[in-house]
Amino acid sequence: TATAGEFSIVPHYVFSGNRWAVDVGLRMSKLMRSDMPEGMYSTAEQFVYPDVDAWFDVIPDTMRMYAYIGGGNRLNTYSSVLEDNHHFDLRYGCGMWPLLDSSVERLSTSLGFKGRIGARFSYDVRTGYVNYKNALLDAVVIGTGDNASDVRYLPGMGYSAYQKYYAGLDMGFRTESFRLDGSVVYAYIWGLEKSAGLFAPAAVTGDVAMEYNWGRRVYTGIDCIFSTRRNGSVVNRLDNGAVTDAFIPGYADLGIYVEVAAIRAMSVWLRGGNLLNMTIQRNLLYAEKGINFTVGICLNL
Repeated sequence: TATAGEFSIVPHYVFSGNRWAVDVGLRMSKLMRSDMPEGMYSTAEQFVYPDVDAWFDVIPDTMRMYAYIGGGNRLNTYSSVLEDNHHFDLRYGCGMWPLLDSSVERLSTSLGFKGRIGARFSYDVRTGYVNYKNALLDAVVIGTGDNASDVRYLPGMGYSAYQKYYAGLDMGFRTESFRLDGSVVYAYIWGLEKSAGLFAPAAVTGDVAMEYNWGRRVYTGIDCIFSTRRNGSVVNRLDNGAVTDAFIPGYADLGIYVEVAAIRAMSVWLRGGNLLNMTIQRNLLYAEKGINFTVGICLNL
């Protein structure tokens, strides 16, 4: 029975030269809601946001400096939240937060350099600041399961305001037979409001992958997705809402794979994951524990 939508208009003006361009705009956005059950989509939008994009070629075809200032709203629909967390269901509000709400970025900024060194190496290094009026975060509470005596930890999702400084690096190196890709992001979080039960994003996340191929018929590679610990707290709903500090351990998901192209249109592959045998919680309270293997067939139509 919940209905929500967004209407926005962004008038802008573009200045450009041979080695630079500036796109100056102003985003005016309005969220439209019906009467929402359980207080869903109750957060008010800011209405007016900057929308400015600029770049300058420091070294033409080699290095570009860019900057962005923006902000806006995002409707967290049931399907969009489920896409990020396949365990999400109607219980994730935990009786403490609205099941669905809008994420609101008061201000988002970034400044960076991207380009290439030679024909094989590319990079993108950036830093920025984001001020969230309302953002979706993972949560954990202590409650009961199907019966009153079934006490357990329960996963959830909640919303809070906070601020974030971040810095990131993407890089890639490619030849005919070798590929190396990597990405790492550092985030410093502060000003987390209404934080009881919520977990902040990890300070460092990233992934690295290397691959070698023999004549584009046999591919073998190694990859690693990693995250540092996530700090937060747990709310005990059975003890008058008592709050206990907690953290989710960091992890490194190390994998190795091999793919063989049997014919041009089909290949078979095998991947071993979590080779460091760590406990991985991509979604809170759902632990991937132990080494795993996946076998597949790839069809190139």
